[in-house]
Amino acid sequence: MRSVVREKHAERQPVWRRIFQSIGFKIGLIMVASIVAFVAASGMISYGIAKRALEKKVVAAYGQTAQQTSQKLDFLYKTYDGLLLKMMVDEKLADSVTALADHASDSPAYASLADDIDLLLQDYMYSDQSITSIELLLMDGTLFPTKSGLLKNRSYGEDAWFQSIVKADGQSVWLGSNLPDNRNTNPTFSVGRVIRGAGQTGGYCVMLIDVDLSAMGEQISGVEMGEGTVQVISPGGSIVYDKKVGGNGGPSQLAMPAELMEKTEGSYADPAGKQQIVFAQSVINGWKIVGYIPFSDLYKETEDMFGAIAVVLVSACAASIIIATFTARFIGRPLVRMRDLMRQGAEGDLSVRTHAKAADEIGQLGASFDRMMGNIGALVEQTRMSAQEVLTTAHSLASASASTELAAKDVAAATADIAKGGEELALGAERGKDLTDEAMRQTDDMMAASGQMSAAASDVIEASERGTASMRKLREKTAHSEEVIQAVTEKAESLNAAAASIGKVLALLNDIMKQTNILSLNAAIEASRAGSAGKGFMVVADEVRQLADRSRLSIEEIRGLTGTIERGVGETAAMLSAAQPVFREQLAAVQEADELFRQTGGSMEAFRRQLHRVSTSAEVLEQIQHSLVEAMMGVSAISEQSLASSEEVASQSAEQLGISADLVALSERLQKLSNELKDSLNRFA
Repeated sequence: MRSVVREKHAERQPVWRRIFQSIGFKIGLIMVASIVAFVAASGMISYGIAKRALEKKVVAAYGQTAQQTSQKLDFLYKTYDGLLLKMMVDEKLADSVTALADHASDSPAYASLADDIDLLLQDYMYSDQSITSIELLLMDGTLFPTKSGLLKNRSYGEDAWFQSIVKADGQSVWLGSNLPDNRNTNPTFSVGRVIRGAGQTGGYCVMLIDVDLSAMGEQISGVEMGEGTVQVISPGGSIVYDKKVGGNGGPSQLAMPAELMEKTEGSYADPAGKQQIVFAQSVINGWKIVGYIPFSDLYKETEDMFGAIAVVLVSACAASIIIATFTARFIGRPLVRMRDLMRQGAEGDLSVRTHAKAADEIGQLGASFDRMMGNIGALVEQTRMSAQEVLTTAHSLASASASTELAAKDVAAATADIAKGGEELALGAERGKDLTDEAMRQTDDMMAASGQMSAAASDVIEASERGTASMRKLREKTAHSEEVIQAVTEKAESLNAAAASIGKVLALLNDIMKQTNILSLNAAIEASRAGSAGKGFMVVADEVRQLADRSRLSIEEIRGLTGTIERGVGETAAMLSAAQPVFREQLAAVQEADELFRQTGGSMEAFRRQLHRVSTSAEVLEQIQHSLVEAMMGVSAISEQSLASSEEVASQSAEQLGISADLVALSERLQKLSNELKDSLNRFA
């Protein structure tokens, strides 16, 4: 049905749209695109190959031009280098310059030698029109003023260019720009050298030749690098000559790759991608001749080739369109006729035939179409007969399915009742199992508490035994302390009596000291009466009196110490007497605590025996509960098994009921399809 709608919609579309959707147009478009793509790819590949080959040839040609230009400049450089060598072997010049040191600057001989030197230098300068000046400097940098020189009259010993010439030690040094104090207004380049005589190790002067830059320009003027320019660049990176500027160009912007720095010739593409650069290095002074060639000059010859490729591409496109048009018509017309015949067959006319006679693929397709239409006609007739039989069978199947559906409903209802009873039994078993588990948990808690109480009772008994032993030791130590205090008290009383005896001895000594003092006084009196005869006795009497005084002081000190000892001993005895009743009370308290520890130990032993009996009863109860749990689990398992069986039966019954319903629906669908098939086949009658 949908295909018919699509065909009617396609017939209502514009002609141009149907052309675009036709197979002939698509084949022609593929052919055109393929031919154009092939020609374009071939042309672009050829263009790329030719472009690269032409680029190599042009770069090689420009590189050869740069090398030839460098060789021409080397010939120019050799001219001035040879002129310096000629000055070096000029004996007259050497003699004149060396003789100057032997004469004063204001002497006639000095003036004569200066004129000779000036004439010689002018001869050298006039030998080449490109030489603008020749400078003569002494080895300390002092300028020798000559008519051929243009430098200012000063010392150049500290200038970098002069020091570089001196360090070269007889080798030529090339300077690429005008010296700062050179009065020459034209751009120049210079070459300098230390001049020394034959067989001498040191030089006697420095000779500097300034050459007009136009001499280099004449050698480069005929060199062409397309639309690009040509430069001469010194090893220091400064531009000696620029063809576009016509003179010195300042610092060079040349960025040469590192791998080409040591090479004397080569080429590379500018990093900016706008030009190709070729260079060649002089073997005389190391200056590079550099050519800048824009890429547009390299590829100028390829523009004609690109135009030819474009013409070929347009011609190939036109030819492919013509070929595609004939191909589309050759293939499209038979296919259109085949489409119309197939449309008639789809509308019910099975007698249509193509009667194709061509031997190509389209003719074979027509013959296959004829055979297909014949087979479809036979198949339609056979299907019509089968559809009638299917319709009869569908009626019988619908009746049987209706009966099966009623039986399945009854089985499902009975199974649902069985499943409900099994579910209630399982729920009861689950509740009994939960109650038993709770009782087991309570019993386990009670056993755990009993065990903890038993352990605590054991700890208490053990602590009571340790306390009893400690109290026994404390009682013994307290009794021993009482005995020690008693002994110390007795010793203190003895010490107090000894201190009293010391006091009596001190009193006796004090009396002796007093009598000695009186005797010494009397002896002194008698000695004074005796006059000079009693002087010795007088000395003895003084010594005895001093001894008596010292004895008195010692006795007083001993009396003070003894008093202190008596007071300390008395206080100690008093404190020990006061502590003795306290120790007696402590001993009584220790004995009482010992008795309490013994009673506590006996009570805890009895409590532990009671806990042991409770634990034994709890273990028996736990075994009974385990048996009850196993029984409840058995009942629960049986209930669950019964419930699972009931649910399985119910599920199967429901499934059977569903199958029965599906079977009825399929029977009705089969009956409907049979009617539809019968109606469809009637179209091809």
